[in-house]
Amino acid sequence: MEKRKKDKIINIILIVVLLGVVVYTAKTLLKIYVFISFKVPTESMAPIVNPGNRVMVNRLAYGRRIFATSLDSIKHGDITRNSGYSQPKRNDIMVFNNPYCWGWHLLHFDKLQYFVKRCMALPGDTFEIKKGHYHVRGFDGDLGNVEAQDLVEYLTKDSATIADNNVPFGAFPLREEIPWNIREFGPLYMPKAGDTLQLNEFTWLIYGHIIEWEIGKTIEPRDGKFYVDGDVEITQHIMDQGLYFMCGDNCINSIDSRAWGLVPEEFIVGRVEWVY
Repeated sequence: MEKRKKDKIINIILIVVLLGVVVYTAKTLLKIYVFISFKVPTESMAPIVNPGNRVMVNRLAYGRRIFATSLDSIKHGDITRNSGYSQPKRNDIMVFNNPYCWGWHLLHFDKLQYFVKRCMALPGDTFEIKKGHYHVRGFDGDLGNVEAQDLVEYLTKDSATIADNNVPFGAFPLREEIPWNIREFGPLYMPKAGDTLQLNEFTWLIYGHIIEWEIGKTIEPRDGKFYVDGDVEITQHIMDQGLYFMCGDNCINSIDSRAWGLVPEEFIVGRVEWVY
C-alpha cells in the first residue's frame, strides 16, 4: 500500500510538471508565431488605447513576417511575409515599425521602434482631408475618430489651440510646392504593388524616399531629372509593395502619416486584437 501511495504521488507530480511544460511551450509558441504584446506610452490613439495600456497584436492575420537576416541590419528585400487569413482593412488598428526613426525623409528599419495607429487608407486608395475630416474616394464609411476630426476643422495656422497640442499644423511633405496641412490635405494616391510611378517633381517629393528604400540607392534630383549612382538616369519605378496611410485617433495629439508620410507594407507587424 505504501508503495502504491508513493507511486501515485510521483505520477501526480509528473503530470503537473508535464502540464506546466506544455503550457509554457504553448505560450512561447503563441508569442513567437501568433501574438505579441506591446505597451503603449502615448495618447495618440486615445480614447481607444490610453497611455500604459497594452495591445495584443495578431501576427498571423495579415501573414507573419520572416526576416532573412539579422534584425540589426534590415534592408528592403530582407523581409517576406507568409500568407495571412485576412486582408488589411480601413479602420484596422495596426502596430508597425516606425519607418522614419532616422528622419521624416529617410526610411530605416529599427526593431525597437514601434507605432500603433489606425489604418486610414489602403494600397490603391486615394486619401484626402477636407476641413479636418478624413476621406477615401469611393468609400462612404467613417474613418477614425470623427469627433476628434471635428476639432481639427476649426484649427488654423495661428490658432492658439495648436500651441496646446503636439501636432504641427503643416503636413507632409512639408514643402512650399505642396502646401498641405492637417485641415486640407491631398488628394494623395496610395500606390499598390506593381504600380509604375513616373518620376517628376511631385512624385519625387511624395514617394522619393520610399523609392530609395526599395532600390537601396540614393537618388539625386538634378536639373529636373533624377539620377542614381551619380550619372544613371531613372525616370520611373515599379513598386514592390503597397503603401498605407496611418493616423492616430487623437487627431490633435498624434504625429502620424499626416506629418511623415506613408508606411510600406513590410513594416506592418500585425492587427491589434485586444487592448488591456
